[in-house]
Amino acid sequence: YLAQTGAAVAINANYFDFNGNPTTTLDQLETSAGTDTAPWGDNSSKNVAGINISASNKVTFIQPADRTNGGYGTNKLGTTTAVSLYNAIGSNYMSVKNNALTGVVNDGDDYARASIGIKGNTLYLFTDTDLNEGDGLGLLPTEVGQILHDQWGLTNVLNLDGGGSTQMAIRTSRGVTARSDIIGSQ
Repeated sequence: YLAQTGAAVAINANYFDFNGNPTTTLDQLETSAGTDTAPWGDNSSKNVAGINISASNKVTFIQPADRTNGGYGTNKLGTTTAVSLYNAIGSNYMSVKNNALTGVVNDGDDYARASIGIKGNTLYLFTDTDLNEGDGLGLLPTEVGQILHDQWGLTNVLNLDGGGSTQMAIRTSRGVTARSDIIGSQ
C-alpha cells in the first residue's frame, strides 16, 4: 500500500466479516478519496463512531446520522451537523470521547489493538502487538483508552481493527518498517 500510494504511514483500520467466504465485507463505514465503499454497519450502539479526514486534511470525528439505518449519512460527533465524507472509517466504539473515558464494555480479550486519536491538531496512530493472543500481554479497549488519554493527553480515541490483523507500516529513510501480530489468528 505504501509503495502504491506514496503514503508515509498506513494502519489496518477496519473490521472484516469473513462469513466463511473467500471475499470479505467491511463491517463499518469506509470512504476513500470521496468514493463510498462500505456503509455504516450495525450502528444501533451509541458508541458507534468514526473519523473523516477531508481533502484539506481536516480531521472530524463522526457518527451515523441515523442509528436505525445503515447507509452513508454522517454527522459531526455529538451534533446533527452533516459531514461530507472524503477519507472516512467507522468503528464499533470510541474509548475516549470529548476528553473523557467512555467506559466501553471490554470485549473480554487482550488482543493486539489499533487506534487513532487526536490531541490538539496532531493525529496519533497506535498499535499494541500481542504475539500470542489471550496470553495476558495484549490490551483491553479500556486500557488503550486510559493510556492514550491519561499518559498521552489524547481527547478523542477511536478503536480500529484488532487481533491478528493489527498492523502499522511506516516509511522511513531506511525503507518500510512494519509490525504485526504474525502468530495470532487472522
